[in-house]
Amino acid sequence: MTTNTKQSLEIDAFLEKMECQKRFSLTSESVVRKIRMASIFTLITISAFLFLVIIGNTITFPRVIIYLLITASIWSSLFLGAKYFHTACIKGESLILTDFSSKSTVTSVNSVKDVKSYRILGFQFTRLKYVLDGKSHLICVTGSRMGSTIPVDYFILQAKSWSKKKKANRKPGSVLA
Repeated sequence: MTTNTKQSLEIDAFLEKMECQKRFSLTSESVVRKIRMASIFTLITISAFLFLVIIGNTITFPRVIIYLLITASIWSSLFLGAKYFHTACIKGESLILTDFSSKSTVTSVNSVKDVKSYRILGFQFTRLKYVLDGKSHLICVTGSRMGSTIPVDYFILQAKSWSKKKKANRKPGSVLA
C-alpha cells in the first residue's frame, strides 16, 4: 500500500468519525505517560547527582546556593513543561486537550486561531493557539497518531473547515407566522 493511499484512508476514517460524532485521537495516549516518567527519572537523577556533588566537595555557602539554584531551575522548567504539553482528540466540533495531570479542557475547533506542526529529532510537536472564555492560550500538543505520517495540524485544520461547512449547510426550520 502506498503512502498516499494510506494517508487518504486515514483522512477518510477521520472524516467518517467527524460525521458520526465519534472521538478521534490525534496523539498517542501513551505519550503523556512516557514524558511524565522521563521527567520524574530526570528529576531524580539530577537531584541525586547534585547531592553527591555537594557531599563530595567541601561545602561552602556559595556552592550550596549555586546547586540550589540549578536544582530549582530544573524543577521549575519541568513543571512548566508539564503545564505546556498536552495530548489532543477531536469529537464532532469539540477539541479535547488533556495535560500531564489528566485535566481535560474542551473547546471548539473554531476557537483555534493558529496551529503549526514541527518535527524535532523525530518527535512531532504541534503549537496550538486557541481562545477559551475570552482568554488566549498557547500549548504544545506532543506526538502523533501511532503509525501516522500526517501532522496533527492537518487534522485540526480539516476539522475546522468541516465545522464551517456543516454550519453553512444548516438550514433554518420553517417559520410559521
